[in-house]
Amino acid sequence: LSSQLASETARAEVVHQGMPLGWRLALYTVAIVTLVMGSVTAFQETKNTAYERHQMTEGPRSSLLPLAPRTEAAAGSREMKQDLLLFHQAYRQAGIDSRYITLAGPDDSVLFSTLPPEPQAAAYIRVDLPVTNNLLGPGAAVLSIYQDRAGWQAHIRSRWLRGVLHFVATLVSILLA
Repeated sequence: LSSQLASETARAEVVHQGMPLGWRLALYTVAIVTLVMGSVTAFQETKNTAYERHQMTEGPRSSLLPLAPRTEAAAGSREMKQDLLLFHQAYRQAGIDSRYITLAGPDDSVLFSTLPPEPQAAAYIRVDLPVTNNLLGPGAAVLSIYQDRAGWQAHIRSRWLRGVLHFVATLVSILLA
């Protein structure tokens, strides 16, 4: 009986040494939740960012689709420029000040542009659509729409920050529970 009591006492001493069991379980839980939730959150945000990047190019491209046939069918350069200007003004009236349009000839010379003077190419996401019109010369001209990159990047940073804050709040609530 005394050897059995000594064995149980030794086991009890081993268990009570170091960090308490509750804290060890909490830390293991936090570690597991961190790995699983962190991986899922990172995967989800990466997929969302890729989808939004696709939407950033497809949205402007689809907005150019009705303009391309009008540009191709224009009977004169004045009519063509008027259509392009009306297109740009429609965006501005809708409150979208960050989109600009250009028309470049087959030789890459800019025929029409609503871009600010000396634009920084890295500041914009550019989407091109080829158009043909005899007024523009032989070959395909390029109708381009530019979207301000800074606004999109700020949105992505904000969404990632919200994801990180949600993640941290979850971990803190587990530790406090």
